[in-house]
Order: sequence, then structure tokens, then C-alpha cells
Amino acid sequence: MKSTHSVSHSTFDIGCSPKLLFSNRNNSCNKLVDFDIGSTSSVFLKIDEDKKQYLEITHNDILSKVLSIALLEEQGDIYTDETFSTFVLSPDCRHLLYVAENTQLNAKRYFEPGSGKNTSVGEKYLIKDNFGEGLLKKYSPTLYLFNTFTYEYTPVDWLNADYYYCDASWIDNNSFCCVGYQKNKFKLGTKYCLNRPSQIFIVSISDKSFYRLTEGHKSYRNPRISPNGKNLLYVENSIFGPHLQPVNILLSKFENGRFRTSNCVLNDVFVHFLTKNSFMCDNKFVLKCYTGNSISIFVLDLTSFDIKRISPKEDVSFSPICIKNDVILASVSSVCKKPCLLIGKFESDDVLWSPYDVDPDIDSLTIQSFSEEGMGYFFAHSTTKPAPLILQIHGGPHVVTSNAYNSPEIYTLLQLGFSMLFPNYRGSFGFTNNALRSLTAKVGSQDVSDCMFCLEDVLQKYEKFVDKNSLFVAGGSHGGFLSLHLIGQYPDLFKACIVRNPVTNLHALLTASDIPDWCLYEAAGCTDFSFNLIPTPDVVQKLQDCSPIRYVRNVKTPTIFQLGGVDARVPFSQGIQYYRSLLSIDVETKLYIYPEDGHPLDSEWAKTDVFVNSILWLKDHL
Repeated sequence: MKSTHSVSHSTFDIGCSPKLLFSNRNNSCNKLVDFDIGSTSSVFLKIDEDKKQYLEITHNDILSKVLSIALLEEQGDIYTDETFSTFVLSPDCRHLLYVAENTQLNAKRYFEPGSGKNTSVGEKYLIKDNFGEGLLKKYSPTLYLFNTFTYEYTPVDWLNADYYYCDASWIDNNSFCCVGYQKNKFKLGTKYCLNRPSQIFIVSISDKSFYRLTEGHKSYRNPRISPNGKNLLYVENSIFGPHLQPVNILLSKFENGRFRTSNCVLNDVFVHFLTKNSFMCDNKFVLKCYTGNSISIFVLDLTSFDIKRISPKEDVSFSPICIKNDVILASVSSVCKKPCLLIGKFESDDVLWSPYDVDPDIDSLTIQSFSEEGMGYFFAHSTTKPAPLILQIHGGPHVVTSNAYNSPEIYTLLQLGFSMLFPNYRGSFGFTNNALRSLTAKVGSQDVSDCMFCLEDVLQKYEKFVDKNSLFVAGGSHGGFLSLHLIGQYPDLFKACIVRNPVTNLHALLTASDIPDWCLYEAAGCTDFSFNLIPTPDVVQKLQDCSPIRYVRNVKTPTIFQLGGVDARVPFSQGIQYYRSLLSIDVETKLYIYPEDGHPLDSEWAKTDVFVNSILWLKDHL
């Protein structure tokens, strides 16, 4: 394999440079962009309407080169997903680190013309293991080093071959840290799964040396370097088990030429990840934390190990957007209020915030509730008379519905006169670790009971706002799983049900999903995944007992299914089985399949169609 590649001048065409298309990374739109702006140079990744990628390199604000990624040897597209993507310039702007698909081998059919160098004949249809939901075309993520002056690109191939490398951050001009995901017998789904075995590595590009900073059999992620390059902050949590769980935050200091043994700064913190560029200074780091039903901003002091909440204590959510020295840009929102920006300035131990308004945009009231058992809910209504109520259940199960502005769909439903109840059952993220783990091997029972507890509490306390004869239930993924459980276990309670990509049969899902460990942990309590997908009879029985399909003969509730045609997490066969079962017992039902959508159903056309059909289904069953 040729380790270093030079780009010929014929690959550059200034005239072919597409318009820069800015897009949020969370958006499923095919037109994505990544970029990094240094002190003297900048690099932009652009994707045109034909999904072709280009690199644009500027020096001193002057466009230097435009490079078509499609013309590079042995390299595919640069990754732009949240899981593996890296796109960072070194401090001197001489080198760019990025992750791209390695296309070293060109697979061909037998007797197919064009066989030649690096061609693997007869392997055109050999299965290629991918990283699952949302990453179906990600097979071999490879870390590359690109020289922004000579335009040479080199795979960082001197590292341990037992890992896939990503999430790199420069320490100085000659070294960086990165995450290595451990290779296994086969790949498990990685998106939304923050419990995959991984380590943190320190790498030198000058002498091609490296060492592994972390040791245990855990998931280590998000290495973040302080501005002076002396403090390395990262998170750890247990592998397998809950796909989203509280993390420990660790600190490693640079001493005598290398980063030394790490100290645990905080235990069981409810953060999804450590965001980049969140150091206020060398010893203070800004965190986005989940606190019950809300999102709050905290500052972690790396000298005293103290953590302090700096966002106001309102019944709304605050999220950090950008930190620059002692100034923070944040957003504030609620279920009934669209996000607005505010600026905070650090002065001594306090933060002075610019004026902001937390009053709802629509005539509504939000009521929050918490219990000592580690669960909660919030209830939103926009009328002064009894209104139909939608029990809207989140998926996961170890995520949370925060009181932040979640979607225009929920906002619109409130405007249309529906009340909304969002239960955060035990097992939800952001309450306590014990509560989160209490759901293990109890899905389909404990979480169902918790949802019913929240519903009954609202019906009792706020009966003047709710029409008890017009109750609806809706949810996606595990929320769909619970919705189907509820209409099966309480067949006379709900007037209609809406489910998106629901789990219906855990036994069938075990070998069909990209995350079989989820099935074994949530339903059977298996905490040590061994890549052995042949369950014992006892495990099979537990999978069947937890499944909504168990209660399908009881169902009377009209139900609509909305399924993704390329969903690798919960394949559409799950919904079809339940749908056909309802047809067989003459229950009113509809099923929609969106052929190009995965688990989130987040393409523009799918989101529009899902929302309109949901509104019509609710309207038809009022």
C-alpha cells in the first residue's frame, strides 16, 4: 500500500467549486458541510447537488486550491456524521485531520471488465459489515493527515490495527489525541449508542509514535484539550448495558513529556458528550447537563473539581452554543416557546446574562412533576376548557423528553387545542443512575406502569384541563413499544394510537437489529454481551414475555404505523407483523412505509407526511 499520496494539479478546477451549503449536522439533508478556520488558513468541505465532495483550501483569505475528493486514490468520501467525523486544522494550519472511507480494494464481479490494480475479483457481492442505523455506508473509517501546503494526504496507518480512529483533537503542531473504537467479530450499531468499547490514544506525527492513555474495558470518549495543551478532559462509562448512561469525567495532566494517570473529576454526570471548544480557560470547562426534565449549563473547575450551575433556575431549558474566553452564547426555550439567544458574561464567580423572555409564545401552561423514585413528567395545555390529551412517550428507553423546544409538531398540536403529557418513566436519562438502571429486564412492565401512573396523576390533579373521554397515545421506537403495550394492556382507554418504527417482537428483533445487545440487556438483563446471538430457552421466554405482540389479541384501538424502509435499528418487519395481526382481528389500522428513511423518519418529505397523517388520524378519531 502506498502510504503517502500526492494530488496532481489536474484534479483541481476552480470553476467547479459548488456553492457553500451550510447545514446542521443533525439534519438528514444530503447537503452537508464541515470546516475549520485557523489563524492563517481555512479548509472547507463542500457537497454539491450530486453528493460530490470538494475541499477548498485558503491561505490568508485567498482561495488556494479546490480538490475533488472523488479523484483521490484509495480514499472515499470524508465522513460528516456525528459518530466518526473529524475535521480539524493543526494550530499552525499546516495539517488537517479528517476521517474518510478507505477504498483500497475495488471489488468486481467475475468476468467484469476493468480488473487491475487493487482489484478483488469475485467479491462484488460479498457482504460488507457496516456500522448500522444512520451509518449504512460506513464500512472502514480511516484517519487521514492532509498537508494544506503540499496537498499530500496520508492514512494514519501506524496505529494499533485493532481499532477504528476518530474524534481527534490537536495537542500541538506535532501531536493529537483521538478515540479508537475496538474492532470485534462483527460491527454493532454505533449511532445513539454511547456504550461501545473504545480507548483514547495520544499520537505523534513527527516520529509516528503513539501510546494508549486509557486502560480499562470501558467506553472512553470525547478527549478535549485545554488551550495550553496541558489538560486533557474526557468521559468514561461502562460498555454495553444502557446505550445512554451517566458518565464519569476524567482529567489527565501533561507531565514530563506525556499525559499521565487520569483522575476522576466527577461521577455519574448526565451529559451526552463533551462538546469541542468548551474551555473558558485552561482550568474551566462548560458542560451541558440534563437535570430531570430540564437542560442546564454548568461550569467545571479543574483546579478545585467544583461544579456550578450558571444557567438561571427557570422552568425552561438552557443550552450552550459557543464559548469564547469569558463570554458564552446560549439558547433558552421551552415546549411552548421557540428558542431565543442570550449572552452570558463571566464576572468573578457569577454570570451576567443578557435580558431574555421565558413567557410562552402561545397561550399555554406547562406543569412539571418529579417523584423521589427518579421519574417525572411535564404536562402542557393551551386551553381553559377540557381538551383531548395525547400521551407522548419518548423512545430509548434511556433518553429523556426535556422541557426544551423539541419540535414544531408538538408546538403545533398545542396550538390545535390538544393537551400533551410527556412521561419520563424510570429509566429515563437525567434523574438518577439507580432509577435509570432499575428498568433492566423490566421493559414492558415497569415503564408501562410508570406511564400509567403519570397519566392517572394528571387526570386526577388537572381534570379541568383534560377530556377523559378523548385520550390518545403516541411514540416512536421504544415509545412505540410502550404505546402498543398500553393499547394491549388497557384496550378500552385510548381512542387512537400513533406509532413510528415500534419494537413489537423482541425475539424476532434479536437477529434483525443492528443492536442485538439492546434486546438482551433491556429484556433479559444480560449485561455482558458476548457476540453470541443464540439465546437460551430462558432468554427466549423473557424476550417473548416483554413483547407487545403478546397482548395484540386484546387490542381495540385504531392504530397507524409509520415505518422507515431502511431502518436498521427496528426493521419495518416489526411493524408489519403487528399491523397484520390487527387486520386479522378487524381492528382499524393503517401502515405507511417511507422507503428511503431510517429510524428517525427525518427526511423532509417523511417528516411532512408523518405529521399530516398523524393530525388527520387524531382528527378522525376525536
